[in-house]
Amino acid sequence: MPPHFFHNGPSRDEIIRVAEALQGELALRNIPADVHEVIQGQALVSVYYGLVAHTNGRFIWWISPEPSRGGGLLRTYARSPARAAARLAIHHEVVQSRPLAELTELPHSRSPADLVVARHALRV
Repeated sequence: MPPHFFHNGPSRDEIIRVAEALQGELALRNIPADVHEVIQGQALVSVYYGLVAHTNGRFIWWISPEPSRGGGLLRTYARSPARAAARLAIHHEVVQSRPLAELTELPHSRSPADLVVARHALRV
């Protein structure tokens, strides 16, 4: 379950700063990413088709491309952009190695970033 929002949470600027810091950490690993502001106090970092990180300014979370031990979705998180980028780089290799057709058949709960952004975000 993603971390809950805090009533007195980070400002919009802080949320965007964390998302852009993650984008910068990914760039150091030669992984391009896009930052998008979501209306409800979070930002998305689109890493690859089907791999999207979310941040509320305090946590960064995403769904791993590898299933949990029980076979379900594996939600994971990090508290720092550097740690998140290190783990997302591993997940990026996993999804990049899969055929695109496999990625386009993801369940709705794992919508590709472009679909999520088109519905819920503003480009930063």
